[in-house]
Amino acid sequence: MRESTSVRCAKCHAILASPQRCKRCGLPFCSMHIQPASHACPRREEPPEGGGTTGTGMKSRIVLSLVIGIGACAVVIAILLLPGQKSAELSPSVQWIGSQRLRAGYCDPGNSTEVLQKLRECGMNAVITYASPERAKEVSGLYESMGLHLFVSIPFLVEGSDYRHSVKSDGTEKVAPCPLDSSYWTGNVLNRLVSLAEASRTYPIDGVLIDTEMGGSPSAHYYSEALCFCEDCIRRFAKASGKDPETILALPNSERYKWLESEGYLEQYYDLLEKRTEEMVRGFEERIHEINPDLILGFLLYEDNWYYRALARGLSTPSMPVLVLDETTYVRGYSCLVDEILEYFRSRRLNVLYLPGLWLLHHPPGNITAQIYYLAANTSGYWIFPLGSLWTENLTGDSRLAGPREAYWESLASANLELDRYVGGGYLSGLARPAPEVPRYQFGVLEDQESILIQNMRFADRREVRVAVNGKVVAKMRLLGAKRTSDPIRFERQYISSSSPYSSIGLHHVAVTDSEGGVYNLLGETDPSVFPG
Repeated sequence: MRESTSVRCAKCHAILASPQRCKRCGLPFCSMHIQPASHACPRREEPPEGGGTTGTGMKSRIVLSLVIGIGACAVVIAILLLPGQKSAELSPSVQWIGSQRLRAGYCDPGNSTEVLQKLRECGMNAVITYASPERAKEVSGLYESMGLHLFVSIPFLVEGSDYRHSVKSDGTEKVAPCPLDSSYWTGNVLNRLVSLAEASRTYPIDGVLIDTEMGGSPSAHYYSEALCFCEDCIRRFAKASGKDPETILALPNSERYKWLESEGYLEQYYDLLEKRTEEMVRGFEERIHEINPDLILGFLLYEDNWYYRALARGLSTPSMPVLVLDETTYVRGYSCLVDEILEYFRSRRLNVLYLPGLWLLHHPPGNITAQIYYLAANTSGYWIFPLGSLWTENLTGDSRLAGPREAYWESLASANLELDRYVGGGYLSGLARPAPEVPRYQFGVLEDQESILIQNMRFADRREVRVAVNGKVVAKMRLLGAKRTSDPIRFERQYISSSSPYSSIGLHHVAVTDSEGGVYNLLGETDPSVFPG
């Protein structure tokens, strides 16, 4: 623990060159938090004698304040705890995230004190950046002195390295390594984790994040459920399950997935991949936390599949949740999925600090304040990509902005002020909640053009699911899990005149209902009476 005699902001702990003190409570604060409302000042102004609000108006305001305050405090605890877990079990190195929210920018501010000061003044408290251990050491002290936490991001894919290639379900070999190539992990990921963990014992590096988005691989953006069916993965499955590996390997690469599926082994296969990955990264987590028990580990990007669930379990401990930076919110922003994924993590006992992200190019300044507030209020915070666009010239491609720079800075400051009020308790924001439409289900037509699939688009299990095609119930499912897809559903073609884009294959109406009773029309309009009871 590094100690300092410098005067620091009582809210964000930034070192103050010229301390200002609140006129109500007398504590020192930075310019961002000097106003009483910005630091939830424990001393409130007394109403003028004989004036102010009285009677039922004051009473209702007090009751509302108490209710909201209790709710806000409950949220601070809930975002970090699994069912049955106690807040005292959490490492102090992550507890600040619950009480303040992690407010991060993906950027490289370098050594610019002007930029760093602006980040702090608008209410940001963390920087996520690509950096070597040497570079991280160089800038970490400066960032800490400006009240900014440092998280170092390392790319998973290292071009030019030697590894076993992954094989997709259709049999094609991918540029990306097999996700279970332990030699690749050890030589290209663990070595960098260890170097940064050793540096963090002396330098103020808060966490290390693995960037699983493989931008350098044109044919493998991230690991999906379509991977991995390489020879090594097949052999290990066969050995663990008592199958003859040669029977499976004798098949063409393109037939391995189909064989596992047709024989009913696919879920068992994925379960083994998940278990092996969790065990492998658990070893890495133990190695890192032997070096520095307080170093936060995490990764960028989350998809609901065996690989990311294994990372979440293997890289976390009961006292150290794993930090998960979501990119699915980049463009859509806040939606009901943010609340659903929190419950999804809890129900599956994934010890996660969930951080939804925003891509500046897709959100003009006028949208930023509400987006950030609602993304961060009940989660562990937010992160902005690419924040460096706010001070970099000649922007092109993904780095472009959707509005003036200064307007973004003002929106960030407003959002962080709203968050300060919220986490302080007793505050209900007047910002309009973004409400983008997120479909409950969607369907797809298989290549045989005689079957469809129904996909649950949300992070919530659906029960007693029934599917009607062309006005007739053709499938019933007791459970369609969160973000899961049904087995193929065959339908009877009807050749009638309709405006359906699938009329050429006799498909005109698709509807779904579930235990909650609504009818969801995915194609055309189906009479609700088709679903009796």
